[in-house]
Amino acid sequence: MKVRKNFLISFTVVLLFFIGATSLLFTWKQKEQLRGEKIIKTTEVYPVRMYFFYSNTCPHCRDENKFLSKLEKEIPFLVIERFEISNSSDEITRYVFSKLTKKHSTEGAIPLTIIGENVTLGFNDDENLGADFKNQIKECALNGCDSWLDNEYDIDNTLTQRKIDISSKQFEFIFKK
Repeated sequence: MKVRKNFLISFTVVLLFFIGATSLLFTWKQKEQLRGEKIIKTTEVYPVRMYFFYSNTCPHCRDENKFLSKLEKEIPFLVIERFEISNSSDEITRYVFSKLTKKHSTEGAIPLTIIGENVTLGFNDDENLGADFKNQIKECALNGCDSWLDNEYDIDNTLTQRKIDISSKQFEFIFKK
């Protein structure tokens, strides 16, 4: 009986030692993993919706469309709604465009771009107007901005209401250019 009791005590001590050593080893490995990981700073941004009215026959529209395609790839939180204006455009697009041009006295001129409350007519080049667009996008990303177009035509603006996190380095890189 005494041998059995000593065996159980010895077995329990060894088992507790093994469990303690295993948990210490596991904790040590977790700490090593945390030391090896980089802490990534993030920036909270609002997704930005841009409206672009254009014609396939307009050379300035083609230039802006190329620029906007590059921006879409470069800025992950940018959503561009494109509306091709021509005789074959759908009725809603023509109606929205005519209301838009009347409101801003642009007389149907294109390309027409809307970012938040900013309405821009025409496009000259990436360096000038393109830089203005990027500044407007940055402002909307940091502070949020709905377009009057979202509200007036009941466009789903839940996209621009939720903030998302992106790497601060990525954000700085996008708007450094």
